[in-house]
Amino acid sequence: MSTLAVLRDLRRAYAAARFPHATWSTVPVEGVPCEVLAVGQGDPLVLIHGGLDSCMQWAPILGRLARHHRCFAVERPSNGASGHFRYRGYAGDPRSHFARVVRDLMDGIRVHRAPLVGNSLGGLAAAAFALDYPERVERLVFVGAPAGHEDHRPPRPVRLLASPVTGPLVAALSRRGTRADARRSLRALACRDPERVEPELVDIGVATTRHNARGWHEFLRWAVHGGQLRPELRSQNWMPRLRMPVTYVIGEYDTFATPAHVRRVADGIGAAFHLVPGAGHLPWLDEPHRTVEALLHTRSHHA
Repeated sequence: MSTLAVLRDLRRAYAAARFPHATWSTVPVEGVPCEVLAVGQGDPLVLIHGGLDSCMQWAPILGRLARHHRCFAVERPSNGASGHFRYRGYAGDPRSHFARVVRDLMDGIRVHRAPLVGNSLGGLAAAAFALDYPERVERLVFVGAPAGHEDHRPPRPVRLLASPVTGPLVAALSRRGTRADARRSLRALACRDPERVEPELVDIGVATTRHNARGWHEFLRWAVHGGQLRPELRSQNWMPRLRMPVTYVIGEYDTFATPAHVRRVADGIGAAFHLVPGAGHLPWLDEPHRTVEALLHTRSHHA
């Protein structure tokens, strides 16, 4: 069985067991078929996952969010079970590319306007879309530091995978990754206590990595220059131009940017800022209740 078939089987089995009436759809994004998991009823809420991950990133809190919204966990190209975008040699404007990705996803699910929730690279994509299509964004919620807000170098696993020297080897080894490897990656990049993550989700993470490792290396070669995210993607510089409410929900131990730095950015634009004690870059993995409360029930003071 192919890595894609294994991954899809695991994802659909998990969703069917935990989210009644969940639906899967495929939409074209920048010419690539991308998957969307939809759960719940009510006003739409669009969730955009972080880098080197998938729409299943949101699974631990998707049921809670679905009590209040029709949740669309969308998946960017070259991630999860979505199609591969050829970043090698791609010369288009990086920010515009991310904006079009979100535009195509929202067009594909037939949502014209909604709140956007983004983690890490998903937060960068949401901000890029909000700059180009402000009338379509009700509010922005960054859960975990958005890419482009860093005040230090990316964590070592990201730098190794992005490197033209070590990246191919790391990608090859990742295609043989195990559950233990996945938990180590979670601890290094995402959360403080990876043992809290369900074994089924860890297995989905293993399958996701095996299927996407080479594509992730190609993406990072394009997005990361000299060990840092390329300057065109410095999303913190875009924030003063946004005119919709903005909220940051940041874990105390976020591995990509210090909370103090992100708070300064938030204060500079009048955005709401919520610190999640004891949590990492994906704060809902450590503190799901606090994260959901902040995500659902906060508004910024941004005018």
